[in-house]
Amino acid sequence: MSTGSGARSMVERAGFRRGTGALLLDGLRVAVALQVAAVIAFPRSNGRIQATAGFEHVSCQRLTALPPGLSVPPEFDADFATTCLFSVSDRPTAVQRAA
Repeated sequence: MSTGSGARSMVERAGFRRGTGALLLDGLRVAVALQVAAVIAFPRSNGRIQATAGFEHVSCQRLTALPPGLSVPPEFDADFATTCLFSVSDRPTAVQRAA
């Protein structure tokens, strides 16, 4: 079915900049939604649900001894341990312990 040589499609495609901007905006919306969910879920799950989206405050401390329940294999040869708290507006979203 031909519409003729002068007919144009009613749907125009978005340009590269507009498409890239929309993709970035959608990604930001998803990241914010997941971060809000993490702020709510972390304290309610007693820290079992954790999330980091990349735009939170991170504070790390060097530990003098390993936390209870954290075991390190001898071949790992660890000489220090740290614990890091990830938070958004002083509300924790994740805790990371490493040796």
